[in-house]
Amino acid sequence: MPEHPAVYDHIAESIDKEDKFSDQQKSDLKEFFLQHYETLSYNESDVRLGEFTTEHFRSIANSRSVDFENGNLVLHGANSMGKTSFIKAILFNIAGIPDSNDYGMTNLVHSDYSTLSTTGFWTIDDSEYTLERNLRKSGPGGGLSGDDEPFLSEGHNTGSSISAKYTSPSKVLEKFGLDELNTLGHNPYEILSLFFLMSEDFTRFLGSKNSDLIDLLFNINTSTVVSAANKRIEALELVPAEEKSVQRLRRYENELNKLISEKGGVESKHENALNELKESQEQLNSIKSTLSGSSEIEGLRSRRNELKAKLADLKSQLNETQESISKKNRLIERYEDTELLDDLQGIGDELRNFMTIPDHCPICTNTVDNEQRERLLHEQLCPLCAKEMPEKRYRKEIENEKSESITEQGTDRYADEVESLRSERDQLLSEKQQLEYRIGATEKNLQEIEQRIENNDFTDLADERDKLERDVRELRDQAVELEVRKDSLQDEIERAEYEIRANEHLKDIAESKEKSEKSFERFKKIVKQASKKRRNKIKEQLVDEMNSLLECFEQGTLSDAYNIKFKTGSSYHYEIETQNGTFDSSKPDESSAEINLHAILLHTAILRRLNKSVNPHPIHMFVIDSPYANEVDRRNAYDITNFLSKLPSLLPGYQIIITSADTEHFEQSQFEDNYQLAEFN
Repeated sequence: MPEHPAVYDHIAESIDKEDKFSDQQKSDLKEFFLQHYETLSYNESDVRLGEFTTEHFRSIANSRSVDFENGNLVLHGANSMGKTSFIKAILFNIAGIPDSNDYGMTNLVHSDYSTLSTTGFWTIDDSEYTLERNLRKSGPGGGLSGDDEPFLSEGHNTGSSISAKYTSPSKVLEKFGLDELNTLGHNPYEILSLFFLMSEDFTRFLGSKNSDLIDLLFNINTSTVVSAANKRIEALELVPAEEKSVQRLRRYENELNKLISEKGGVESKHENALNELKESQEQLNSIKSTLSGSSEIEGLRSRRNELKAKLADLKSQLNETQESISKKNRLIERYEDTELLDDLQGIGDELRNFMTIPDHCPICTNTVDNEQRERLLHEQLCPLCAKEMPEKRYRKEIENEKSESITEQGTDRYADEVESLRSERDQLLSEKQQLEYRIGATEKNLQEIEQRIENNDFTDLADERDKLERDVRELRDQAVELEVRKDSLQDEIERAEYEIRANEHLKDIAESKEKSEKSFERFKKIVKQASKKRRNKIKEQLVDEMNSLLECFEQGTLSDAYNIKFKTGSSYHYEIETQNGTFDSSKPDESSAEINLHAILLHTAILRRLNKSVNPHPIHMFVIDSPYANEVDRRNAYDITNFLSKLPSLLPGYQIIITSADTEHFEQSQFEDNYQLAEFN
């Protein structure tokens, strides 16, 4: 047998051409096919019938035996002598009673008896075997038993031994090459109908009825692969958590953003509370130090100096922060107003030339700072003498202030840059607010110290100390609460991050499953297409066989037939084209010779093709019961006789068994050269 089934080559080629598959998927799908493709294998290679005996089977009352000698034989005799019953007894000997009534295997025990017996002397791969199978009837209308208790023994045994023990029915089917096909859903009688062509239903094996079986016999066994692919697709079905992973991922990402934003706000409040606590604690410590010092005035002066130094430092920080805010605002305005730059460039330059506040004082040469500029912009006071500015001069400086942002070099508008600048500006504004608060508190504290120094009155310090102590306690409690909330938010953030990671993993699994599911759906189509391609190849081979057989028909319906073609689809229906019309196997005339011709032609072609295959079925028998049935006319009878007489040469290696009534159409002389003749009367 070949390493791979023939259909595999078509499938592998189609998989390699599929650009939607990765290299790994292509390799995996090929391996999947080989793992689940079940190549039919038979333990035996040749089954023939040597001799057969039956008793009390249907119309056969007494024991009847026929010696076939493993060769071709024509069993003939008068009508109603039991020839068809004898052939059915052979079927019973092999397979027992079928599960359905479709095969005419009813009322098997002769009406005058309660038991029947069958004994076949079989030759299997040149070894002799005896197969016995009986049937018992329990009274009128009673049940049947014994058909599932066959006995298969080595050698040709003339003495009955079935009463002692029996062989497993599956073991018997295995010997005849039927067991594996049976496990794939094809009952033994369905398979045997290819090798036993019974007159009661010549259409049994035609067309779509046994298309799957014909596929299997020619090793187109892709149904197991498709079934395995369907199971894999079912296993790839998303569980609820995977189905909802995308939705949950989006939800947890939104939740995480909210938590991070809230945490940022809490951290800002916590920082403010700590700063206020620090300020209050410093004031409290200063008051306590003042109250506990030996020289109150010296303590106040020392404290005043500390506050002045601190105030100068805070103002310097505020100036720097304000300058940074102004720069950020100018950059934001540049990004937002770049479309106006070209039109306003000249105007800005002219405004600047009209009037600007100098960068350095013309008297002392010191730098003019932002506070001095703002004195003009916000209070309308001269930055040098601090007197009120004329309205005309004030307006020009305001215009010049605006022109700075207009005349700067423009840049492309990028939303991300603007958003980043706004975020930095907001942070600076927050810092400015904190600095202003601290400056205000320091100035207030400094003012109080200076007032007390001036008045040299310390009677209020104790009350202020008590108040500050209460404030410190409250600020500490607030700071602790904010710290706890910050930690709680961090826990929630970590939980949300875990859920995001988990749902990202589930999302990846879901995407992988969906990708695999799509690949297996595509793989199924490829397998079915390859099966169809292989089936068409088999049909082409059968057409060649059938066309070559047409020369056997010289006088009857098919004498002028010139072509045979199979129909499209999965069935094995075909049409025979003749000069007088087309004969369709799906619509045969069962009351005429047409059905006989269809059956003999198709069965012979299939057996010829199987005999040439690398894995033929081991049954090498072709049994034809009553080929002249159905009111065959003289011309078609001549063609049937001509065809049957040539069967041994058309099917070399097969044992041909024919039963026929001694009618006007049966001519013994036509069979004498290639068959033994045995009367059955």
